[in-house]
Amino acid sequence: MPRGQSRPMDFTKLDRIKQLSGRAIEDRRKRLRMTQPDLARSAGLGERWVREIEGGSPSASIDDHFKCAFAAGLPASYLFVLILCMDYRLQIPSLLVMDDLEGIERLCVETIGEFVMSRLARDLRRVEDTGA
Repeated sequence: MPRGQSRPMDFTKLDRIKQLSGRAIEDRRKRLRMTQPDLARSAGLGERWVREIEGGSPSASIDDHFKCAFAAGLPASYLFVLILCMDYRLQIPSLLVMDDLEGIERLCVETIGEFVMSRLARDLRRVEDTGA
């Protein structure tokens, strides 16, 4: 695909992400023994809209998913883990993702750091080998 052009949005995929996100938000809310009205107040949304989000409604915006997630104490990474798993066609380990998000975040950041450092080291070796 030429530079500057984006791929058309796969709405089926986006709808699936919203379904998974809604389940994650509902699961977290229930674990916290928070009611839908409590979550709605914390997120600045209506109760009906929280029900729509938890139900995976395709009409809910990703922004509203984030508002609910943050109000329920979920970090933004919960959504990115879901998206990455879908992109790589991996089974989404919902219990693992919801139980140890901090561990997954830390591992991702460490892995990215190691990758960047190995690339830098490789590039430095190339420069030293060429004598530049």
